[in-house]
Amino acid sequence: IILTEGRPVPSSVIITAAEILSADGGGDEIDYTERKNVKRIKNGHPGQVTYTNYKTVSVKPNPHPEIEKKQ
Repeated sequence: IILTEGRPVPSSVIITAAEILSADGGGDEIDYTERKNVKRIKNGHPGQVTYTNYKTVSVKPNPHPEIEKKQ
């Protein structure tokens, strides 16, 4: 999740986030969308969602160890 506070997200932030996710086993193509486009699947397992109005980026995995991960 990228917290935007209503501001547009720079493409460099989306690419970096996708590279980190890909490095964790997410694959080379990562979909992204706004939170309002993500819906829980009725009677689905915990964490099971569907989403619309998404875009896809293709990236090479990069864990970016120089960035501190905040939990």
